[in-house]
Amino acid sequence: MPLRYYGGPVQHEPEVHVIFWGRNWNQPTGPGPQVREEVMRFFHGLSNSQSGKAFQGILTQYFDESGRVTPTLEPEQITSFTDEAVPAPSGVNDAGLQQEARTIAENPSNGWILGPNAQFVVIPAPGATFQPSFSGSFCAYHSLVQEHATYWTYTFLSYNGEEPFERGCLSYDQDIHAGHTEKAGHVLSMDAAHEYAESVTDPAFSAWLDVGAYEIGDICSSGDDQLANGSWVQGLWDDHQSACSLEDNGPPHVLGLTEPA
Repeated sequence: MPLRYYGGPVQHEPEVHVIFWGRNWNQPTGPGPQVREEVMRFFHGLSNSQSGKAFQGILTQYFDESGRVTPTLEPEQITSFTDEAVPAPSGVNDAGLQQEARTIAENPSNGWILGPNAQFVVIPAPGATFQPSFSGSFCAYHSLVQEHATYWTYTFLSYNGEEPFERGCLSYDQDIHAGHTEKAGHVLSMDAAHEYAESVTDPAFSAWLDVGAYEIGDICSSGDDQLANGSWVQGLWDDHQSACSLEDNGPPHVLGLTEPA
């Protein structure tokens, strides 16, 4: 089924700010550096690789009343920061994710802006602990904070090499030759691609959905695939191709919907 436009906004010029929450991301003897490199390969690839730009191209066919999503990202639209205040956060819940995003975003040295085009991607470090609400029934999600007349989006990505996420999330990677840490990196990158695309095309949960209220990534949530640049992603629904796809360099900017008589 095609995606349908329900009148909400899209992110025309998305800016991705990745927050690695905890010193364990930099621990040389742990899985952090390898997994971290994997997820940033995806984000950087959106601006500096042909396959990444073709993945971004899928999103350009989705619009709102004031325009379309940009076909390319500039390198300065993708930044990251490691919060080294703790080795890994404890008792993580949704309110804590929002607070972490706000605290780091408002750090003057980062120069980040809380606004409609910004995505704040928060990834707790290996060794983090979680509130019972984080039971492992999901691997990642995106949401938004509404403030006055504007809003900003945030994304939770799990390090899925540990419980409560390991059992439910690592199975998305089908690479039988990959080791445990590699699989964790593949799936984390896949989740990053999924949530990135949904934040762009449906940041306020009122723009592009199918008739069952599934977003562009939900429709194609079946496993990870590798792009030519080496990054791991999940296919996205492409209305132009009427299929889940990894690339579309030039979808037509025309939408036709047939309604019952």
